[in-house]
Amino acid sequence: MFWLVFPPLASAAPASVLKSPDGRIELKVELSSKIYYSVNFGPIALLKPSPLTLELGDGTVLGANPALKETRQREQRGEIRLPWGRNQVLADVYNEIELRFAGDFSVVFRAYNDGVAYRFRTARSGELVVRAEELQWNLAAGGQVWGTDYNTMAGSFEGLYAKMAFADWKAGSYAYSPILIEHPARPRLLLCDADLSDYPGLYLQKVGETGYLEIKGLFAKFPKATRNGGWCHFDRLVTETQDYIAKTQGTRDFPWRVTIIAASDRELLDSELVMKLARPSQLADTSWLQPGHASWEWWNDWNLAGEDFRTGINTATYRRYVDFAAENKIPYLVVDEGWSDPSDMALLNPDLDIKAVIDYAHGKGVKIVLWCVWKTLVDQWDSAFSRFSDWGVAGIKVDFFDRDDQIAMASVEAIAKEAAARHLFVDFHGCRPLPGFARTYPNAFNFEGVRGNEYNKFSKEPPHPAYNATLPFTRGLVGTMDFTPGAMRNVLAAEFAPSNSNPMAIGTRCHQLAMYVLYVAPLQMLCDSPSAYRQAPDFLSFLCGIPVTWDESRALESRVGEYAVIARRSGSTWYVGALGGAAGHKLSLDLGFLGAGSHRVTLASDGVNADKLPTDYRIQTLLLDAGKPFEVTLAPGGGAVLAIDVGR
Repeated sequence: MFWLVFPPLASAAPASVLKSPDGRIELKVELSSKIYYSVNFGPIALLKPSPLTLELGDGTVLGANPALKETRQREQRGEIRLPWGRNQVLADVYNEIELRFAGDFSVVFRAYNDGVAYRFRTARSGELVVRAEELQWNLAAGGQVWGTDYNTMAGSFEGLYAKMAFADWKAGSYAYSPILIEHPARPRLLLCDADLSDYPGLYLQKVGETGYLEIKGLFAKFPKATRNGGWCHFDRLVTETQDYIAKTQGTRDFPWRVTIIAASDRELLDSELVMKLARPSQLADTSWLQPGHASWEWWNDWNLAGEDFRTGINTATYRRYVDFAAENKIPYLVVDEGWSDPSDMALLNPDLDIKAVIDYAHGKGVKIVLWCVWKTLVDQWDSAFSRFSDWGVAGIKVDFFDRDDQIAMASVEAIAKEAAARHLFVDFHGCRPLPGFARTYPNAFNFEGVRGNEYNKFSKEPPHPAYNATLPFTRGLVGTMDFTPGAMRNVLAAEFAPSNSNPMAIGTRCHQLAMYVLYVAPLQMLCDSPSAYRQAPDFLSFLCGIPVTWDESRALESRVGEYAVIARRSGSTWYVGALGGAAGHKLSLDLGFLGAGSHRVTLASDGVNADKLPTDYRIQTLLLDAGKPFEVTLAPGGGAVLAIDVGR
């Protein structure tokens, strides 16, 4: 990399132009009454001049009437290595300008081949209060939008992504990031943040009446007072706020404001921009991190068939779950709510000898993950973490944040840091995704922030195939996603009914299987009962063989909401997952990247009758000629997974 420094001219500062390394993307910064930036993708205008300012508590507005002192340019041509993820190595290639202004602040702009980003940087002494941040995406054209309606899901980050024309997006309604926009000329834009640290999360709101093309950012105010409430009083609800969004250090980097840009849906799926923008790992040693599958009991309501005891939250039941995990070389068992009083982890369930279960699991080579409530963990910080360490659990599942103000987001980082010091990984539930956070704290295995299989237990608006086939292009691009796949009671949409004790899922059995390739989660759940999996031993064996993290990934031909196809490599084996939407599809997969010759493939695909019997599947071994297209048929709401042994 290298820096070039340019002092400003005596006259008004000229526009600064920044191009992506491949020249496709051009970002222009103009200075007038505010700092504005615009973006073109080749000849296509994507963003018109869009303002950015930062209003401080003392009334100062950084970015208003900016006085440029210095421009610094930099080129980065390197790589990033990750301990786990979609790719082990990322090409860290971008061009950057930093505009330094009077008032002890600067704005850093970067252009990558797959998008642009900017962030504020301050260099002030003492504490800084941020009253408001102005960020806006002024679209050059409308097009289609995929977003979540947060207005109807307040307190949750688990809305359904829905496709609508931009003109039909109701003015004033807002979504949590990310949202996806398809420009009328076909480029895709994913709007989000990255490197969120000690700052509230980002919401996106349409400005003005129908026809306007402005989207602005919104943030939760800083909490002033809270009370216990929400579901079972698990939440710490904000009842009063300050008139500012953050109180932070005066010298710091603020979160990135990100626009991922792609020419096609397929190209969009390959973006790793939020990981590239994240801070490097804060963990000196990551060798102890061991991603893997987990058996899980809450979704299937602790149901086991053929036992001579009453199943439930008791010692005997958990021994059976441990046995199932050990038999199938599943490294983890998640012990969800019920092992202790949710409000006091020192009050243990007398029917469940949790320490005995942990010891029994260790003897079988299975590690335990314990669930807890966020507010309880914060209240019992020292004793809780000491107990986790003393008991030898591998990780914790922290639930019911249901907030993303500065205090909640800072707490996420504090939990990840403390957990790492004790060699614990974390599954964050009831929590918004933090884009790129897993690069900074690789022990942050999972974030929920998605409407996953959980909703099949209680909602009349559960995940459905079209939504599921949207997630790889939206929520899945900003971080790991604890969707908790693996449902074995697979039904048609017309047959679906929510059930707590015997939950089902819309779509085929191979639709669920494909999620293990498409949805990346280092702690990847098997949500259904051991009894259900044992009825399909070939399916279970295939599922357990799918890795949870990858050496290399590449998208194949895909269309948002209709089907997503991604090939991922682990060692010398490639897995290709195809996840279909509501309609059936006949896919012709170009697998030329495997190299010439024949390769042995094990194919798990929808059965001939899966369109009317979604549990129907077929697993077969074939020879694949990489020089010819490989044909795969997806039933409506279907899926397929190929396991390819290259050169065998």
